[in-house]
Amino acid sequence: MPDHPRSRDSMPDFDFESLTYQHFDDNYPGPRHDALGAKTVFGGDPRERYRQLSLKRMLDQLNGRAPAPLPEFPNGWFGIGFASDLEPQEVRALNLFGQDVVLYRGRSGEAHLLDAYCPHLGAHLGHGGKVAGENVVCPFHAWSFDGTGQCTNVPYSDEIPADSGIRAWPLRERNGLLFAWYHAEGKEPDWEISELPEFSDPGHRIAGIRCTHFTSHVQDVVENGVDLPHFRVVHQWDADQVEWSTHGPEYRMAYRIETMRDKKRDAPEIHSTTQGPGYTFTTFAGSLRGVSTHAMTQVEPGVFQLLQIYVYHKDIPDDACEAAMEGSSYEWASDIPIWENKKILLKPLLTADDGPVSAYRRWFNQFYSTPVDQGDVEEKALRNVKEVSEGRFLMGPAVRRESTPGAES
Repeated sequence: MPDHPRSRDSMPDFDFESLTYQHFDDNYPGPRHDALGAKTVFGGDPRERYRQLSLKRMLDQLNGRAPAPLPEFPNGWFGIGFASDLEPQEVRALNLFGQDVVLYRGRSGEAHLLDAYCPHLGAHLGHGGKVAGENVVCPFHAWSFDGTGQCTNVPYSDEIPADSGIRAWPLRERNGLLFAWYHAEGKEPDWEISELPEFSDPGHRIAGIRCTHFTSHVQDVVENGVDLPHFRVVHQWDADQVEWSTHGPEYRMAYRIETMRDKKRDAPEIHSTTQGPGYTFTTFAGSLRGVSTHAMTQVEPGVFQLLQIYVYHKDIPDDACEAAMEGSSYEWASDIPIWENKKILLKPLLTADDGPVSAYRRWFNQFYSTPVDQGDVEEKALRNVKEVSEGRFLMGPAVRRESTPGAES
């Protein structure tokens, strides 16, 4: 009996794995040129990590696994790539915030981010498109679009149709990163990412970068900074003299840490600032002078991208810089398995020793077009609070319980 035309033996050879990998490579939002030795916090290839998580997300959707009970994409500025990774006259196809976009850098060096599809017949500008001057040129019929999204040329016609423009996304190049503005309702930016002096100071240098991907939600990741008890259990250090304050789209923390693994070491003073839903920079006082920046972006539902840059004073030896970066990677790698396997609870059971988690969530709610009811805890119920005024918390030493599971005595 002849084979059924749809039987496995009669089907042509089809390399699904290669096709899948090419799809992920074409839309990969992380670093491509490896200019500064980018790697994940686990030390591996960030592109391979992205592939694995994208496949996991697809399987979760097929299996009906519930997503995080939060809006997928908060509003604000998000780091979408390392500035040094986008070369002049380069075009890249990306999928950001669940949408196809094209990123390119014009001849002048200015970067632009546009919607991906040509309004003529729908070709993707990022697949085969070229840069001509400050314009990106469609690979299908060579229509040209400038950085504002306006069509500037139809090479075979004197007519440029009305409404032929495409959306241009607000884009900033700051602190070694490219930031894109996302807003669910299409509103324009109403605040900006600060320019950090260390990036323009000739006395400092970029010592290294990191990129990794994992499954989580940006609100849950940033919340770690105010979750004081987890520092002792997961990271084996205590936060002392904690000050946490909010200033519109920004919150700041200052504290000293005592490392339980090395109690003889002087407690360093740390100042951390988070601007918007996904950008944190931390400065260190003492022998390790510098700043580390962490750009956290929900590149697609359920897939989270972390871009890190470490800037240190030029007088600090290379081995000290490398040790600091590896230490940071160790701390992040300790948290990621928990984030990837935990459930986000909108109304958690909080104790009086949990830190300003509820206040943090109220602050974060400003980045959702529709605020989310996440429960509430009165700040005055928190222990160790010395002062409460205008969203400002001065907290004493973290509660130390020798019976804390996993902690050293």
